[in-house]
Amino acid sequence: IMGVWLIENYRNHSEIVASDIDRSLFNTIQTYYENHHEETSGSRLSFTQVIGANFAHEMRKRDLHIDSALILSIWDSIITTDIKSENLSKIHKSHRFARGIIPGYMLQDMQLTSETIVRIDSLLKENLILKGIRFDVKLSSQILEKRPTRRNGITRDAEGNLHTRPVLVNPQENLYLVGMYKEPIWHILSLISLQIVLAFVIFAALLGGFYYLVWTINKQNRLALMRRSFVNNMTHELKTPLATVMAALEA
Repeated sequence: IMGVWLIENYRNHSEIVASDIDRSLFNTIQTYYENHHEETSGSRLSFTQVIGANFAHEMRKRDLHIDSALILSIWDSIITTDIKSENLSKIHKSHRFARGIIPGYMLQDMQLTSETIVRIDSLLKENLILKGIRFDVKLSSQILEKRPTRRNGITRDAEGNLHTRPVLVNPQENLYLVGMYKEPIWHILSLISLQIVLAFVIFAALLGGFYYLVWTINKQNRLALMRRSFVNNMTHELKTPLATVMAALEA
């Protein structure tokens, strides 16, 4: 029973660790995109911003009381909403497994260079260290045509390596970021160390209780045997003089 309990604890913590890495990768990419928006933004958004600035300038020339900053803000909101709606429609048409809430960075092209992956990898390591995860997670960009098979919330390849949930970063190129790592056996064992110690304590207590029970039963059996032997000896010793007396009286 304790073995089954420990195995289930190990599996549960494996899923928790995999989920933490998935969320950390997701949040890291989003943070990177927000911090490097100008580097990762598409050319269409920059072009529409220029048009918006010209439009605000023309409106300002017609009426000096018009707030150009407010016009630019409204313009950017309209354009951004239009881009997101258009890209979201493309994603759902071209990606069979792009479901759920699509964050902002998924709705525009992210140019993934080797330098970009190195930056995201560095940010991911910092986030994982904050969560107490210190084993290595390697990032790679992949083009995926179908959803990877996940078992108990974990994706495992033929070589036994674990993979994070793919994060879509470029819908047009069908490009995903995926993290790969070895199964963190020692890390998970450290997480369930308290359960392991508790299991050994319980096992030792049960083993000690069983030994004490056997020892008590053996002791009771020895005492019963000694009592029976004493009664038999006393009966024999008493019968011998009585038999002698009875024989003398009869004679």
